[in-house]
Amino acid sequence: MKTKLLFVFACAYMLQTAHAQKEMLTKEETVNYLNKKFKEIIGYYRTPVGTSERLYFWSSEFVNDTKGVKITTQRSNYVNSSAGDQQSNYNVKYNYTTFNPAQISSITLAADQYSSDPVGVITITLTAQTAIDIQTANGYGYYRTRNDGSVYYYDWKETDRKQYYVNQISMPYLKSDGTNFDKIRKALEHLRNLAKAEDDPFGK
Repeated sequence: MKTKLLFVFACAYMLQTAHAQKEMLTKEETVNYLNKKFKEIIGYYRTPVGTSERLYFWSSEFVNDTKGVKITTQRSNYVNSSAGDQQSNYNVKYNYTTFNPAQISSITLAADQYSSDPVGVITITLTAQTAIDIQTANGYGYYRTRNDGSVYYYDWKETDRKQYYVNQISMPYLKSDGTNFDKIRKALEHLRNLAKAEDDPFGK
């Protein structure tokens, strides 16, 4: 009987310790974890609702910033920067979103997205329109094939740049792991709690 009780207490202790270790992640460790999960989308695509154009993610980053955290994505209608040797064009879109995680009020799956896409979207809602969302679009490259088979192109450049103050942030994530949404949601909630404690250590 004594051995059984010791075993039960030992199991309970290990579970409690494991839970505590998860909760004890620092802000930097939590941001690093979110950055790792965010980079899983690289090489995969998402189709904006209302279009048939697949946009492939070339790069993504979730990092600390002086205003809180910053999410950056780079995506294009080409799988990579090599557009091939036929007459064509490609565009590259960038998003830079900065926000204070202490202001997160909810984390949900976006309603408007295609279920067949490998990349889904998480909507992060803030308590106010304080997130800075910079959208840079678009670099267009025009590729043509010469008679001799060689390729030339016009230089591409930034053709549009917009900045908004928003209370909703779109965070892409890889859907192949069915637990990814819950993992990212829990990490964001933990980051929010850490940021709140950092902003006001004596608050409720």
